[in-house]
Amino acid sequence: FGVDENWITIDNASPVYPNPAKDHINIDFRTTIAEPVNFFIMNISGQNLMEGTMNPGFSNLSVDVSQLRTGLYLISFKNHDGYGATRKFLIKR
Repeated sequence: FGVDENWITIDNASPVYPNPAKDHINIDFRTTIAEPVNFFIMNISGQNLMEGTMNPGFSNLSVDVSQLRTGLYLISFKNHDGYGATRKFLIKR
C-alpha cells in the first residue's frame, strides 16, 4: 500500500490528491503506532501555515486549502518522537 517510513504508510500512487489541488487535498494513510499524528502544511520556504492532528490507524485526511495561494507546498506528518513523512503538493487556480 505504500512506503513504510518508521510509523506511517502513505499511498505512493497518489500520496496527495488531487494534485494540483484547488480547494482541498486528500491523503490516504495508515499509522503503525497507536498514538495521534500531527500534520503541518508549509510553504516551500518552510514557514508553517496550517497544522492539525489525526487519529491513529487507517484513514483518509481531507484538508481545506482554499485560503492558500497558488504555489508549491509541503505537508509533513510527525509523531511525538519526530518520525514522519513529507509530501509535496501544488495549488493551482
